[in-house]
Order: sequence, then structure tokens, then C-alpha cells
Amino acid sequence: MTLLALVLPLAGMVSLLALNRRVATRSAALGGAGTLLLSALLLSGDRLSRGLPQTVIAHAWMWLPEQDALVLTLTLDAVSWPLALLVYAGGVAAIVSAALALPPDLRGFGGMFAALLAGLAVLASGVMCDTPLLLPFIPVVVGVTWFTALRASGALAGSMAPLTLALGGSAAALALLVAALVERAGGTGQASAIIVGCAVMAALLLCGFAPAHTTIAAAGMAPAALAVFVPLGLPLAGAVALLRLLPGQLASLSDESRGMLLAIGLLAVLSAAARALWSRALRQIVVAQFSAQLGLVVVCAGCGEAAFAAVAPGLVANAVLTTLALMIGVVALERRTDSNDLMMLRPDASLWLASLGVLIAAASSVGVPGTWGMWPRLWLLDAAMAMAPWVVAPLLAGSGMLALALVAPLAVFWRVAALAPAPAPASVTGIVAVTVAAPLLVMGAVPGATWDLWFAAMQAQLAPAATTTPRLPALMGQIATAGASGALIVLSVLARRARLRRAPPADERLNGVLTPDSAGAALYGIAWLAAPAASVRSRLVVAWIEPWVRQGLLVLGKRYYLAVVVVVLIVIILVFSAG
Repeated sequence: MTLLALVLPLAGMVSLLALNRRVATRSAALGGAGTLLLSALLLSGDRLSRGLPQTVIAHAWMWLPEQDALVLTLTLDAVSWPLALLVYAGGVAAIVSAALALPPDLRGFGGMFAALLAGLAVLASGVMCDTPLLLPFIPVVVGVTWFTALRASGALAGSMAPLTLALGGSAAALALLVAALVERAGGTGQASAIIVGCAVMAALLLCGFAPAHTTIAAAGMAPAALAVFVPLGLPLAGAVALLRLLPGQLASLSDESRGMLLAIGLLAVLSAAARALWSRALRQIVVAQFSAQLGLVVVCAGCGEAAFAAVAPGLVANAVLTTLALMIGVVALERRTDSNDLMMLRPDASLWLASLGVLIAAASSVGVPGTWGMWPRLWLLDAAMAMAPWVVAPLLAGSGMLALALVAPLAVFWRVAALAPAPAPASVTGIVAVTVAAPLLVMGAVPGATWDLWFAAMQAQLAPAATTTPRLPALMGQIATAGASGALIVLSVLARRARLRRAPPADERLNGVLTPDSAGAALYGIAWLAAPAASVRSRLVVAWIEPWVRQGLLVLGKRYYLAVVVVVLIVIILVFSAG
């Protein structure tokens, strides 16, 4: 059934291409979401009926001189199953919300959803891949699918965002390829440092860490219907690379190397949080906070192997779910108000369900008690106190900056609800946003059960020799946690009712001390570090080189097989050089 779960999205992709002009794009896209939902159900059924681990594919695809065959292995285990389920379930929510953003009778955009569906299928297959030499293909294919989807949308014809995503995925693939070759060659000590360094370099490009925030910002520039796929694109591929390559290597690192990881992670967290606080566009705020949350994974790696195995999977799950819920809510708001700018929003209809989903996701992204985001952050702080206490203060500062950055979007949602001319029925998009955010409350209310069901097995697989049980609440703590989860909902409902009774003036501006006009401007220097602006000379050089690069891409674009042959030859040469 697992193999069928991998094939179904590809069948949906073919159907979308075949029905591109014959069926409305919304209907075809919802059919593609149905294939992802069925795949998620098949994965869950296979997990319950056959248990874990189980081998999906084991195929010898290359023989190296005087070495064993290179085997393509896809395994459903304690790490890959939750990640694949997250990709499929999140893909369903993203496609449904994106399809609802399109007019019902629009046709001709089936290729856009087909490309996105292909990227999700490759990402789900990639999290199951146990062959490190095949790991570099994931960001390449995901980057190309994003390039294709953005070009098919027709909204960024003169923008460099599609090419930025494709080139970012390709550059990260080269770093992952070097790491895979070094790992296959064997060795410890210096080899471990090289592998970890290449994996972090790839994550820097894919997750938008400083100074490469432009990569993830380019994804946020996509049309509203595509922006919801940001957490299921290149950043998740970077997180998967860290989870696959770093365990087993961190124990061999020196103290200096661990300190370097801590510094890189802290810079990523602080600069991305400052970027979120400085930004005016809602979608750019969301992608910046996503980058900041993934930066915590690098900080976790600097705290050692045991901390990484126990905390990193929880951080990744929280980052993906919170960003998906936030982006769905922001897209719903943008559809109703025709703007993505905090200062230019105008109220048209109530978004009370979407605002609830955004509230839960924002609370979990900064670690508010009662949400799942509190627990991996608490465990990370415990590990930092034991390994490097000086890290705690910058981590708390980054969380505070993220909280300030998310205050303005929350205020926008409540203001729009208060100024709505009449109550509106619950929209499907709002229901999707709440559905995505609801697991964050459930997992936060019962952290012990969540740990035993999901993350304990992941920790045991990532670091069998360094398993530890993180701090979990006792009976009274469990009651308090569940109460905090319920209080978050109750307080949001009461705040909304109070806001409805005392509606603000229609010309009220959101430019207080917590908005980008003040705090963000004061931290512009740190925000600039996330994506430094190019100098005039650099832009002139790029403008001189661009026609030559474009001509080369045109040649390859007319001969797709030539591009494939070139990539395959490069990979084979590098593989043989490692042997």
C-alpha cells in the first residue's frame, strides 16, 4: 500500500495535465487533493497493519568498481512515516485552500497544480530515502517544480523569483552531494565536520538562513494561491536533509564546531525574527518566522546529538504546521481585502475562523503555554542550559521579536472582524486553517501522549545510543497544560466579542510601538543581515552576465534531455571520484 501511496499523486499529476483545458481548474485541483488524501490514508493503514519499519523499494541501480552495488532504498520507518504523512496531509490543506482562491470556472491552470503535486510526491518519497547519494535530487526536483508552477501561474513573468528557487535548490543539491560522497567514503573526525558543514550549507540555502533569506522570500512572493505551499517546498527539504545527515555525525564534532553551529543557528533565528518584525507584507512576515523556527533546528544541532534527536523533529513539525496555518489564514485575508500590506488592508467580511487558526498558529510558533510549540522550545532551552548557557538569552530574544512581529497580523484579523459590515458564514478556507492549527492545541494539551506516540520512536532511531526522555508534565502540570489550551480558545472568543461591541474607527492605523513602523525600523540593521542588498557594481555584473545565462537556459530548455544528460554525467563523475 505504501508504494501505491507514492504512485497515486503522480497519477493525479497526469490527470491534471490531461484535463487542463477540459475541466475547471478548481475541480481538477480538488481531485488532485483527493489523491493526496487517499495516499495519507494508505500510509496510515499500512502503519497500523504492518508496523514499522518496512522496506518499500530496494533496487540496485548502479554498480561501482570494486564496491557493492548502489541500492535505491525507500523505507517507511519511525522518522519517514510522520514526515511523509505531514507532507500528504499538509498538501491536502494547501491544495484545497489554493483551489478555493481561484474562480470556479477558470481553466488552463492544471499544469500549475500538476507541478505542485509532483513536488509533494517527490518530497514524500525523499523523506523515505535511505540512500544519501539520492538525497541531492530532492531539492533539485522540488526547485524545478516550483519554477514550473510559478511560470505556469503567469503572475511573475518579469520576476527573478522562479529562477531563484530553481537555482537555490540546485546549489543546495551540490552541497548535499558532497556530504553524501564524503559519508560514503567513510572516515570520522574531519569527515564528520565536512558532512555537517555541507548539510548546514544546504539548509542555509533551502531554509533561507542569513544571509540567504532571499531564497525563502522568493517563495513568499508567489501568488496567494501558491504561497500556501511554502512550508511544503524547499525549506522542508532542507529540514529533512538535516534530520537525515546530522545524526551520527554530531558526536564526532569538536567543541569549536558545535560553537560554530550555535552561532549560525542564532544568527538565523535573530536575523529572520528581525526581518519578520521589519516587514510590512503579511506573507513575508510568515516566511520570515518560518525561517526563524527552522533556525532553531541548527541551534539544536549545536547542543549535541542527544538534544538533536529529541528536540529537532518536534521543532520541524511545529514549524511546518504553524506556517501552513498562518499562510492559509493570510491568504484568506488577502482574498477578502485585496491587499497583502499591513497598512493597506480594508475590511470586507468577517474571518473569525481563519483568525482563530492564525491565533493558535502564532501562539505555537512563539511557544505560548497550551500549544505544542512550547514543549520543543522548553526542551531546547534545557539542552542549551546544559551545553551552552549563553545561548539562552539570544533564544529568548528571538522568541520575543517573533511575538512582536506576529502581534500586528493578529491585530489586523481582529480589526477586520470588528469592522465587517455583517457577520459572514464560516468559509471553507477558515475551516481548513482551524483544522491545520487544531493538532497544535491537541499535542500541546497532551505532550506525554504525543511524545510516546510520535517522537520517542523518532529519537530512538536518530540516536539509538543517546536516548533521553525530555521534561514532561506530571499530573498537575498536565491539568495546567490542558487548561492553558482551553483558555487560549476561550480568551480569543471573549476578545472577539469585546472587539465587536467596541468597534474601532474605520480610519484607525496600525502604527503603534509594536508595528513595523517603529520596532521593525529600529532593528533594520539586524534584518538587513538576513538578506544583504547587493551593491551597484554587483548588479551591473549580474546584468552583464544575465543575457549569456538566459541564452544557455534557452538552449537547454529546448532540449530537455540534454539538461538531464548533463546532470547525470556530473553525478556519475562525482560518484566514481568518491569510489
